[in-house]
Amino acid sequence: MRISVAATIFFCCFSLSAAAQDAANGPPRGDIAKAVGFDLSRRTENALPVLSAWVEVVDARALDYDCSARLDDLVECVVTGSFQGVLSLNGSATSAEPRTFVVKKALRFRKVEAAWAFIDAEDIQSPPGKG
Repeated sequence: MRISVAATIFFCCFSLSAAAQDAANGPPRGDIAKAVGFDLSRRTENALPVLSAWVEVVDARALDYDCSARLDDLVECVVTGSFQGVLSLNGSATSAEPRTFVVKKALRFRKVEAAWAFIDAEDIQSPPGKG
């Protein structure tokens, strides 16, 4: 009986620590790039009186991010840097070539089964005198 209880506790704790470690690692770069594009699209639609806006991320290799688990079952990723993307308004691209978008955001995700769900984002303000 003691062995089965000890084994149950070990496996329970091991799976919880593996889940916590997975959450601390955060979503992959592709999910972060999609979330950044979605957030910028949503903000553009709110700012401009257009029917639809979409930012398509073309190259996200210059995005840097650092993710950490929070107590409220969320993972927060601080995303900085830039990406190449195309802005489309009402289904038409605003330029033929991708342009550079600069990003300073905190994104929050939640693990849902095997995928990462984007929850929300907020801009990060730079301290005075810092770019």
